Amino acid sequence: MTPSTTSPPITSTTTTRRLELRAATTPARTLVWDLPTRLFHFSLILGFGSAAVITLMLGSESAAFPYHAIIGMVIALLVVLRIVWGFMGTTYARFRSFAFGPTSVAQYMSSLTKRGGPSYTGHNPGVSIGIFAMLALLLAIAFTGIMRARGNEGWATVHSVLVYAMLGLIALHILGVIVHVAKRKENIIGSMVHGRKAVPLAEGIVSPKPLVALVGVALAAAWTIALVGNYNSTTKMLRVPLIGTELQLGDRPEAPVARDSRTNPETE
Repeated sequence: MTPSTTSPPITSTTTTRRLELRAATTPARTLVWDLPTRLFHFSLILGFGSAAVITLMLGSESAAFPYHAIIGMVIALLVVLRIVWGFMGTTYARFRSFAFGPTSVAQYMSSLTKRGGPSYTGHNPGVSIGIFAMLALLLAIAFTGIMRARGNEGWATVHSVLVYAMLGLIALHILGVIVHVAKRKENIIGSMVHGRKAVPLAEGIVSPKPLVALVGVALAAAWTIALVGNYNSTTKMLRVPLIGTELQLGDRPEAPVARDSRTNPETE
């Protein structure tokens, strides 16, 4: 009589391993973007947008004009914090996760004209290059703005050119996001809001890092309060906190012309 061959009984351990394997390979709503990265993204939109509206729509004669410089200095701090987080943050916040070469960028751009193409858990090559360019431009804008506020008017033109370059880069970024969403059917806009993407659980991050986000918000708030508190709206002068450097954030108010009563016809 031939011995029968039967499958080994399915134990709870076997079931657990199968579920773990399925969870690791099946796309799900997986946490990818931490909270500090998402807060930086939307703070930058709000900050740069506000500064641009003040400058381009209200003009340099507006009483609000000096505040665009204060907003710019807050943005500069946010950029510095983002650069630090680019080396110390979670997997997809780190620069090494989206440091793509020219070949990868060209292949990604080419894939947008076709169906399919590689998918990316973090930033795609197009967005990655845009991020590096934006961070560099924002620091350059802050530097030229400070130099102008210190009385070096020669930097004014450079500052304006950099601002318009940033606006152009933002327009390209928005266009790229629209094309990506249309071609790949991937809601990368929503993922930057809630931090989750349809990728395997094994590719996600463990924590959204709320404590780090709280520290970043506290630093940005303290810096903003200090800047506003050190700004004199009468003279339009700002004494930079911790440094003491004085910046002229708008045209100096004209001093009243002294009148000599001895030459006034009304007194003769």
